[in-house]
Amino acid sequence: MSVKELLELTSQVAEIIRPRRLRPRTAPGPLAVAPPPQELVLRRSYQVAAEEAVRELQRGEEVARRFREEDERSRAKLAVDSKRLG
Repeated sequence: MSVKELLELTSQVAEIIRPRRLRPRTAPGPLAVAPPPQELVLRRSYQVAAEEAVRELQRGEEVARRFREEDERSRAKLAVDSKRLG
């Protein structure tokens, strides 16, 4: 799954799990009906997918950070070697 797909999925999940008001603002009345069990299961699966997407993005950031650090070390070593040679 690409980073773009993961970001799109997290946006969709955020839309779905955004808290909904149980009472209308205009007229006080009885509480709205709770969401059906299928919706709760779907919300949970989206939440799990979103958490996995976040972990995947964090892993990607960690890999990129390590790559940059290794690249900097390699460049510094090459600079030292080039000064020694000439």
